Amino acid sequence: MEFSKKTDWVKYIAQPDTLEGVGRDVDALAVIKFMCLLYGCCQDHPPNIDTWRYRLFLKARKSLDLLPPTNDALELHIKRENYQAKIWLNATDKDFQPDDPLDFGARKLEENSLKPVWMRKPKVPAACVH
Repeated sequence: MEFSKKTDWVKYIAQPDTLEGVGRDVDALAVIKFMCLLYGCCQDHPPNIDTWRYRLFLKARKSLDLLPPTNDALELHIKRENYQAKIWLNATDKDFQPDDPLDFGARKLEENSLKPVWMRKPKVPAACVH
């Protein structure tokens, strides 16, 4: 499955409300629906990226790098991006107090710095690893 900025933009323009809440604590389900739109897996209700990831892998035996992210990885990414967008959207508010990134989602301290947590679950189920 090939993606380009242009084709992704066309899909976004067709349904711009899917990402309306980014930076405003958007519900992960809205972004998951948009990812399903990009990958063509909207027939599941509720949409399930993990199911579609599995189907794509079986269908084409694609490299894991070419598959959509896992639900777990996507949810963590959404939390990180919402946090960043919220800071940008409030950059001119001198009284804005950002949430603690450790509480807001998916960052941990390592050597006195923040580091993203990419996944909480393995990208391949243990039953599939030989």
